[in-house]
Amino acid sequence: MSISNRFEILWSPVHPDRFLTFGTDLTLYRVQKISEGNVSKSQGQTIADDMFANLMSVNTENQYNMKCVAWYPKPEPENLLAVGLNHGRVVLTSFGQDGDPQGLIGKIGRASCRERV
Repeated sequence: MSISNRFEILWSPVHPDRFLTFGTDLTLYRVQKISEGNVSKSQGQTIADDMFANLMSVNTENQYNMKCVAWYPKPEPENLLAVGLNHGRVVLTSFGQDGDPQGLIGKIGRASCRERV
């Protein structure tokens, strides 16, 4: 079985300055204007002459098993994600918020991810 080195970007439907990347893990970034003191080369990436993608969080719970990701389109719970796994299950996950008032994180369901062409 070979592991794909696929890498994709998904913009937040709620926060226009946030995006995540997924491939072997989920990584959350916040886009900021470059100004004196807010750029750390070890915590992000310059994406334009005056813009920087600042690393916010990494989620490695479903490492190497991700097939697709969907971002919950409402502000609460913040950064709730549905992750479609290679074996056909869907897991709800997030980026380590303090609470999960609806008790959704960690629930597993049976669904299918539509293949991207």
